[in-house]
Amino acid sequence: MKIFIFILCAFEVGCSLAQSASPSKSKYASLSTTTEDMRRIGSLFLMDSISADDNEITFACMDSILSTHKGTRDYFFPVFEKIAMQADGSVAEIIGSYTLVYLKKYPHEFLDRYRCCQKDEPCCQKLVLLATFLGEETMMDDDKAKVYHELMDALKVSHKNQKKENALALLMRTVDATRKNWKD
Repeated sequence: MKIFIFILCAFEVGCSLAQSASPSKSKYASLSTTTEDMRRIGSLFLMDSISADDNEITFACMDSILSTHKGTRDYFFPVFEKIAMQADGSVAEIIGSYTLVYLKKYPHEFLDRYRCCQKDEPCCQKLVLLATFLGEETMMDDDKAKVYHELMDALKVSHKNQKKENALALLMRTVDATRKNWKD
């Protein structure tokens, strides 16, 4: 009986130590994901108070750029750009996919976001970063040519604005350069 009690106590202590040593699912797990909470979390990304990580919060913020509500997309696109700038590992692997889906759904909106690219160097750097992720995404798919052509088809939107055309040209050059330099 003493051995049983000893084993039970050792098990309880071990479980309690393991629980305290392992991180919680997320330090933001107590927050519900209401729009207000998500916007507050988005602002934390923008202020560099939190960093992109392979967790529900990061992915929920990235999901927001695909919202059917333009206001939500407008708010979270700068958050998405910040996440892309910080991304590494599994988060970096998914940035191109999010960018591709967003660009296919909202090509005009995407190009409008980068019409500042002529004068504003940080704006161009953000575009080049996302275009690089796009180029990588087109090369990771089993059917590289199909994904590339789908991207190019999405970019064949009417361009009445010269600034949009400059952003489009930079985007396409960067995607093509990334594809050319790709190593399997």
